[in-house]
Parts: sequence; structure tokens; C-alpha cells
Amino acid sequence: MPAQELRDLALLDALLTEDLAVECDWQETAGEMIASLNYVLARQGRPLLSEAPDLGADDEIGPEQLDLMQDTLEPLGLALVQFSLDGDSYPLGVVALDQTEELAKRAQQLGFKLHTW
Repeated sequence: MPAQELRDLALLDALLTEDLAVECDWQETAGEMIASLNYVLARQGRPLLSEAPDLGADDEIGPEQLDLMQDTLEPLGLALVQFSLDGDSYPLGVVALDQTEELAKRAQQLGFKLHTW
């Protein structure tokens, strides 16, 4: 296994262990993603998300739910972060909106790939 891939997995494992990231399956609904992200928000001491009416039908699934999640987080000054790993799940975290650019720069310097909205 390449060294960077080992570092990626180690970082994500540490974040998951500390409840600072969650893995959402591509088949999860927005409601399920909100429940998962609330673990991260609680660990960070931030207010929890409630089910938002504009998140679409609870049976809608797929990557477009990530855009809807960001639309819910943005008014709270938060941004969704997706850790880029090969797989069929979305490793996700939440950061302050004003920190996303600096986070992306630092991640790139260290060889990590992140997607921020």
C-alpha cells in the first residue's frame, strides 16, 4: 500500500475514533446524514442540526444529498468537508466556513485530498 494511502487511512481512522468525522454511505438519506453529522457537531460543541424541510424527500439518496447538507450548514457558518478516499462511502467532517480555504491549502501541502463546498 502506498505511503500516502496509509497516511490517509490513519488520519481518517483517528478522526472517526474521536467522533470528529463520520462515514456516510452513498445510499443514506439526508435525515440519516444529519443524524451522523450531529455526532461530529456534538463533539465540537456546536449546535445540532434539526431536520430541515428543504432537504428533499427522506427517500432521496445519492451524492446530491451532500450539496443539500452544505446548504443546511452554510447559514450556521459551517462547511461540509469530504475526505477523498476510494470507496463507496463519504468520509465527512464539519469545519467553520471561514477555515475551509486554509484547511484545503494545508491538506494539499501534506498530500491529503479534501473536498469542501
